[in-house]
Amino acid sequence: MTSDVIKTRNGLIITVAVMAVIIFGIGLFIADNKAAWFAGMAVGTLLSIGRVLFLTGTLNKTADMDKETASRVSQAHYMLRYMGTLVIAVLAIILGAHPIGVIVGLILVQPAVYIYNFIFNKQQ
Repeated sequence: MTSDVIKTRNGLIITVAVMAVIIFGIGLFIADNKAAWFAGMAVGTLLSIGRVLFLTGTLNKTADMDKETASRVSQAHYMLRYMGTLVIAVLAIILGAHPIGVIVGLILVQPAVYIYNFIFNKQQ
């Protein structure tokens, strides 16, 4: 893995974690069941971080493959990533995690990418 990929991966993970802490704090004032909120945010955030790590591994693995094989491997990993996320998220909700906390934790990667790119581009 190149140092740029590692730097980007680590920057995304840090951005997701910081956003999760901020949103978790805000949610403490809003949520009725604080333990369920914490569980939901923790599960969603950990799944988001796991998806970033898994995606980085997929990109690293497919970088040296031919186009067709890389496409098939990427599609298979995409399905594994999202099916695994779905199963774990549903299980967490069934076991008592706050559904909104799980969903918010899961979507943290999208704004984290924009925030990270904004900060990184300002530094260059």
